Amino acid sequence: MLSQKFIVRFAVVAIAGIAVVGGSGSRLWGDSPDKNQAAIHFNDGVTAFKANDYNRALAQFQLAVKADPADSVSYCWLGYLQMKMNQPETSILNFKKAIELNPQYALAYNNLGTAHFTLKQIDKAIEAYGQALKLKSDYTDARFNLANAYVAAEKYREAILTLKELLAKDPKNANLHNTLGEVYLAANRPDDALAEFEATVRIDANNTTYVANYGSALLEKGRIADAIAQLERAVKLDQTNALAHLNSAQAYTQKNRLEDAQKELVAYTKLKPDDFVGHFRLGFAYDQSGVFDKAIESYQKAAGIQPDDPSSYNNTGRIYFKRKQYEDAVKEFGKAVKVSPDFIAAHNNLALSYEKLGQSDAALNEWLEVVRLDAKNVPAMSAAAGIYLEKSQQEKAEELYLNILKIDGKNVAALNNMGLIQDAKKDLEKALDYYRRALAVDPKNAISYNNLGAILEKQGKVADAADAYRKALEINPDYQDAKTNWDRVKDHVKS
Repeated sequence: MLSQKFIVRFAVVAIAGIAVVGGSGSRLWGDSPDKNQAAIHFNDGVTAFKANDYNRALAQFQLAVKADPADSVSYCWLGYLQMKMNQPETSILNFKKAIELNPQYALAYNNLGTAHFTLKQIDKAIEAYGQALKLKSDYTDARFNLANAYVAAEKYREAILTLKELLAKDPKNANLHNTLGEVYLAANRPDDALAEFEATVRIDANNTTYVANYGSALLEKGRIADAIAQLERAVKLDQTNALAHLNSAQAYTQKNRLEDAQKELVAYTKLKPDDFVGHFRLGFAYDQSGVFDKAIESYQKAAGIQPDDPSSYNNTGRIYFKRKQYEDAVKEFGKAVKVSPDFIAAHNNLALSYEKLGQSDAALNEWLEVVRLDAKNVPAMSAAAGIYLEKSQQEKAEELYLNILKIDGKNVAALNNMGLIQDAKKDLEKALDYYRRALAVDPKNAISYNNLGAILEKQGKVADAADAYRKALEINPDYQDAKTNWDRVKDHVKS
């Protein structure tokens, strides 16, 4: 049977972004000419910033700190602007200068944390946010940012505690409940996540993001009908809610509503044309519906987006296999194992395709690769052993069958084939033993009775052999080998 790989992903809205706060706006003139000039440049910088003229704002803030090098607020604004201009490394220098000038500057510590977070320097971000909170314990933005930094560090326990502190002061903040729900998901606490997402829709029932997350959590819990109801509502609230379309499709697929799933995934891929998951799932939905041409088209789009993922190639190969286009199947499965050499399913499927093409050597190599990757894969061992038997390489076949019997001592096929090998080696007693062991496991196995009879006949025990052939025919009256053998010795059957 062909293997398939269907990637199931639970998509959630990204955790809320890190807040960057600049500082106060316009400034009064100071008590000296330098400070007055600094105030002019500062105010011009704020005005330019509000007009999104970042280059002029940068020049003005630089002039402000030049005119008044002791002005911590101008340095903080300069750092803030550089963050907006995607210059986090330079912004760190200015935030640190602001803190040097004013060690009690909580906002500068918060922004320093944000700059480190942007550079994925999470430990430094946590340290900076913590310092901001030491200076200002009720600093909500810094506490929220700290929670997000804990999430980035996969310190979910600390993130949850931090968010709960925020919720204790603002229990009807739907965004906090939503964020906490996402953290619970990341921490593999789906029941707690569901409770938080449910809280968000109680607070704000018409927020499409919250409704979609609630529906997605219901889907994760297996409450498919409830999930569909919420996700459909999220789509009605906002047709551009990509998450709602994606997870609606997943819910429909689980209910075998494949046409509905296809419609949602078509909508999703229009919103997210460069998303691998959407195209792959659309291909799978078409695949399951037997719409193979469209399935191949979607799988190929997915492969173009993410060429190092073997799943698209593997599933395309499966379609070609179903269509008996075995050479095309080999090409696709070959692509899958090229990008993912340890992808067992593709090696398995490649072996089956080679067998259909009559390329036993290539099939054998793939079966052996499956065994290398999974030393307890009995079907692969059995297939490889069968090819060895066909090639009269009995020692290699015997080695594999013995390994199978170590894993599963009651494997009837392996016991029967071990009997054949012992027969070929002229060890009739061992052959008898294997056939009797097979019959002990499966007393209705016609092949084992027939093979047992053949050994007994070789030993000159014709009456016992006839009895074995008769039993084989009682089990399977159409068994031609047993009929031939029975006709030859039936006169010797025991009364």
